[in-house]
Amino acid sequence: MMIINRSKLISALRGRILLSNEDYETIADVVEQVSMPVVEPPLIDDTDDSIDEGFQNSDPNWRRMALVVVQETCENMQFFTANDFRSRLKQSGIETHDNRAVGGLMRTAKANKWCINTGNVIQSKVGHRSPLQIWKSLLYHSYT
Repeated sequence: MMIINRSKLISALRGRILLSNEDYETIADVVEQVSMPVVEPPLIDDTDDSIDEGFQNSDPNWRRMALVVVQETCENMQFFTANDFRSRLKQSGIETHDNRAVGGLMRTAKANKWCINTGNVIQSKVGHRSPLQIWKSLLYHSYT
């Protein structure tokens, strides 16, 4: 975090541009706000029991297949989203009745230390076009 010295900032502004005292204070306020660290809330609420419930109540065959697919995704991609493995899961012919199961799947992958949440999102190009978490693999090794 950058510490702003308001009086020095206002003195420097006065030497360069002519404004009212109120305008100088407003500029100093904006500079202080911009220099404060932005703390965003976690994108997945780890206290949401419905995510774990959705995963535990999913088809056991889907859970097993999903964990294999996510582990393979982590081994082959440095960064990924759920969309990167959903199509492969659908191709397996085994589906889940509750999409919250994907949240539980990713919690399990994170707990297994296969990946971490980057805190960044991109907009999905399919479905409801909702934000998708970007995950970073902890298993990926580049051989290039």
